[in-house]
Amino acid sequence: MKLDGNLKLQFCIAHLIRDIKFLCIHPDLSNQEYGKLLREHCRKLFKTFARRDEFVSEASFRQSLERIRDAIIWDATVEQPETQHAANLAERFYNHFEDYFRFISDPNIGPTNSLAEQAIRFVATHRRMTQGTRGEMSKLGSRESARLR
Repeated sequence: MKLDGNLKLQFCIAHLIRDIKFLCIHPDLSNQEYGKLLREHCRKLFKTFARRDEFVSEASFRQSLERIRDAIIWDATVEQPETQHAANLAERFYNHFEDYFRFISDPNIGPTNSLAEQAIRFVATHRRMTQGTRGEMSKLGSRESARLR
């Protein structure tokens, strides 16, 4: 993904974990092993993240996270099996590893986008419940929605 200027991304690591869990239950045993390996690294990462207050300094906390990140990157890109699903995940790691782990180098960024998703959840829920502006009864809603855009 190409960005203009100095804008930097933080991909939601929860979405990455969902993809790793998919590999853990994939019918191909090599995908399962690969997924389980990456899942264990992610567990270590979040256990370390949760123990932030136990570290002597912020620098030692960040170094610990960086070691785990490097292990994830290594196993994701070098230890991958020869399957398409594993190759897709490895390619995403290779191309965007900084965007998945930016929260390690920047303490102002969280590892997930859950706050942003919570902020817009009511909109998505409303759209699902009302079916947006679809249907015969909502032609007025369609016209109003078009005017608002």
